[in-house]
Amino acid sequence: MVNKKEIPSILAGKGIPNYQEINPDDINNYIPILIKELNRDLTSLEKELEEKINQNLVISWDDVMTPIHIIGERLRWSWGVVSHLNAVCNSSELRDSYSKQQPEIIRFGNRFGQSEVIYNSLVNLCNNSKNLNKTQIRILTKELLTMKNSGVGLNSSKKDIFNSSSQKLAELSNNFSNNVLDATKNWSLLLTKPEEIEGLPIRILENYARSAKDAGEKGLNGESTGPTPEKGPWLISLDTPSYIPFITYSKNRQLREIIYKAYVSRASDGLLDNKKIIEEILCLRTKQAKILGYKNWTDLSLESKMAKDTKEVEQLLEELRAAAMVVAKNELRELKECALRNGASKEAENIAPWDISYLSEKLRQEKYDLDKEALRPWFPLPQVLNGLFKLCEKLFNIKVVASKKLDIPKWHNDVTLFDVFDQDGTEIASFYLDPYSRSATKRGGAWMDECL
Repeated sequence: MVNKKEIPSILAGKGIPNYQEINPDDINNYIPILIKELNRDLTSLEKELEEKINQNLVISWDDVMTPIHIIGERLRWSWGVVSHLNAVCNSSELRDSYSKQQPEIIRFGNRFGQSEVIYNSLVNLCNNSKNLNKTQIRILTKELLTMKNSGVGLNSSKKDIFNSSSQKLAELSNNFSNNVLDATKNWSLLLTKPEEIEGLPIRILENYARSAKDAGEKGLNGESTGPTPEKGPWLISLDTPSYIPFITYSKNRQLREIIYKAYVSRASDGLLDNKKIIEEILCLRTKQAKILGYKNWTDLSLESKMAKDTKEVEQLLEELRAAAMVVAKNELRELKECALRNGASKEAENIAPWDISYLSEKLRQEKYDLDKEALRPWFPLPQVLNGLFKLCEKLFNIKVVASKKLDIPKWHNDVTLFDVFDQDGTEIASFYLDPYSRSATKRGGAWMDECL
C-alpha cells in the first residue's frame, strides 16, 4: 500500500490532476498498486453485502451504491488521467505503459461488472425502492442494465469467452487509434511549384512554409532564408488545419484528389492497416452480443437508448434521407453551375468528393460576398472566446474567466484553465481548453474528456 503521506500524483483521486508529474514510470509502478487496492476493497464490500443478504436484511442505498461509486471513481480518476495523457501527449513510452496496464484495467472492470453479490444487492435494493427518488431509481436501473451487459448472468465458460473478447476489443481499439495517429503523422506532401499552390491564401501558405521549415526543408535554390510563403517550398500534411484549407482553396484539382484520397484512406494499408482491425472488432462485438442473448450488437447498443429497435433507427434515417435528398440535389446543381461560371468544366462534368469543399467556397463567395479568410483576422481566438463566454453569461447566468489559480498543472503550454462562477460569484466548475492541433501527439478532431 502507498504511504498516505507520499501519495503519488497519479493516485491522488481528487482535485485537478497534476499532469506534469505523471509519467510512464508512474503508470507502470502505481496502477498495479491501485488495482490491488480496488480488488481488496471490492472483496471486502462483497463480504459485507453477502452477510446482509444471507441474513435477509434489506440493502440500503448507502450499503451498496455509495461504496461501488467510490471504488469506480478511484479507478475512473486515475485511469482517466492516463487515458487523457495518451490522447493529448502520445509517445512511444506512454503507449507502452498504457498497453501494459490496460489488460488489468479491463480484468478488474469485468470482475466488478460480473460480481453476483453486487448484482443481487442491487436487485434487493430495487425490490425495496419505495424510499428512493426518481433519480436514484434511474441510476439503479442503469447500473443493473450495465451489469447485465457486462455478463453478470453468464455461466463460467461463457464469462471466460466474454472476458477474453473484452480484453481483445480494448487492445484493438487502442491499436486502431494509434494507427490513425501514426498514419496522419507519417504522410506529407512537399510542393515546390507556383502552380501547385494557386488559389491558396497567404495565411495558409505561411503555415505550409512554416511546416516545411520545421521539417528541415531549405529554401528553393538554396536560399538562406529557408522556406517562405511566397517562394516555398510548402509542406502539406493530413492534420486537419493543413488538410481543410488545401481542399477548400486549392485550384489544383489533381492535388486535391491526391490529398483527399490520402486523408480518407489513412491507416488502410501496410503496417498501419485498420481494415482487419475493423473486421475483428465487428466480429467480436457480434459474438459478445449473442453471448448476452441479443440478436446483434445493434440490439445491445439500443438497450440504453431511446430508440426501441433497429426498425425505429432505420425509419428515422429514412425520414432524414428523404427530407435531405431534395435539398442535396438542388445544392449539387448549384455547385455544377458555379463550376461552369468559374471555368471548372471538368468539375462541372463530374463533381467528385474532392471538389465539394472547393466549389462550396466559390459558391459562398458568389452568393453572399463572404470570404472566410478575409473575415478571419477579425475573429482571433481570444475575441471569439470572449464573445462565447458573454453569450453563456447571458443565457445561463454564469461567468467564465481565465483561472487565476497559481501553478495550474498543464499537459502542454497551449492549454488554458477557465473557471466558471454562478451569479453570486461562487465557483461551480472549471475546464481546460486545448485549442490547437498537434498531429504527432494529439488525437485529431474536436472532442472533450472528463477531468474530475
